[in-house]
Amino acid sequence: MKLALAIVVAVVLALVVAVRIPRSAEVLEDVPGLGWLVELIGANHEGELGPEEIRYRADHPEQLARVHLPNTEVHGDMLVIHAHDALDAMSQRDHLTAGPPGPFYAYVVVYQSDELTALQRALRKDDQAKKLGISVELDHVGYHLQIPGDGMYVNPDWAEQHHCDTRDRIVGTGVYCIVPAAARLSAYLDGDPGLFTDPHPLDVPAGRTFLPDDVSRNERFYEVQMPAMQLQPSDLRPREDGLDVIAAVPAAATASDVELVVQISGKLYLATPIPGGLHIATGPVLADELATYHALAAAGLHELAHSENH
Repeated sequence: MKLALAIVVAVVLALVVAVRIPRSAEVLEDVPGLGWLVELIGANHEGELGPEEIRYRADHPEQLARVHLPNTEVHGDMLVIHAHDALDAMSQRDHLTAGPPGPFYAYVVVYQSDELTALQRALRKDDQAKKLGISVELDHVGYHLQIPGDGMYVNPDWAEQHHCDTRDRIVGTGVYCIVPAAARLSAYLDGDPGLFTDPHPLDVPAGRTFLPDDVSRNERFYEVQMPAMQLQPSDLRPREDGLDVIAAVPAAATASDVELVVQISGKLYLATPIPGGLHIATGPVLADELATYHALAAAGLHELAHSENH
């Protein structure tokens, strides 16, 4: 049995190698029963299995100096990308045409509020809040709602509605599901029978809202003032430790006891006023990535046809 399996594996590997050689692929395409294998592996598509070179001409070549992408070269007004294969080439094209994220928004954080102080006291005696894992915590930005996004037992109807795996259930307790932090917060404030909670309205002053520090995790919700300041991607200036933004900052946002955060691609980053704008502490990696996105959008790229590539 093992010998037969080894022979089958060897034959398949030999065929895979063979169809990657153009002449062998042509011969195998004509063999009855093997044409489908050649097509499946993709050897009949010229260039799919080897490196590809994609060339773009820029209307504004001065922008190309700010483009930092792997396997990329700049020659005058030409941007040349060396892709490993067709799949990599497709990914590189998507990256180039995605455009810069934005606009971005800056928010003034309410460091400590009466409503959060009152909620902090109430949570100590609130079993439903404890079950949801909701607490009020303090960090370097300010007081905030801390809410996990892991699993808990829920009503079977809630589990079915949210497409949970219903095999993990305990009679009288419910079905175990992953419940995101945003759903927990909504269940606590508005009530949700599926999560066994009653409404707990929070008296938030007009012009304020709760903002998650990471939309993919939603573990911390900061109370912020509205409206937010809109920042344009074209106003970003990368630095080694983050980004400078050319923007008019209201005087109220520059006070020493005020914390500012900027939301970029769903995450919050601390910002500090500087002459003529803000400095955002994104770190060098994100700063370089955003600078590249903006430069690509501003360069005015036009992909050259294969006949123009050489």
